[in-house]
Amino acid sequence: MTEDTKNNMESCFDSVEKLVSLRRTLTESLDSVTYNLDRAVNRLEFVQLDMERTEGEVELVKLDDTDTRFINGLYSYALWNTMQLLLPHFKTKVK
Repeated sequence: MTEDTKNNMESCFDSVEKLVSLRRTLTESLDSVTYNLDRAVNRLEFVQLDMERTEGEVELVKLDDTDTRFINGLYSYALWNTMQLLLPHFKTKVK
């Protein structure tokens, strides 16, 4: 095996390893975002169930500051977590 072929194979395996790692990170990030979105939707559904309505009446969901801060915190955490997970994949190596 020539040195060039060996280097090319090592480069390919290194690339595959990076892709597998990125895929794992993207899956973890997607799971985190999904979990936080589900919690936010559950909070909205809970608030909506609490409201008194007559049959057939459609009413806007009213959120107090606690609900708004809670949901905003979930979204902020999901975004921050995603950035923290993905950042190492986009750092460049200085040669």
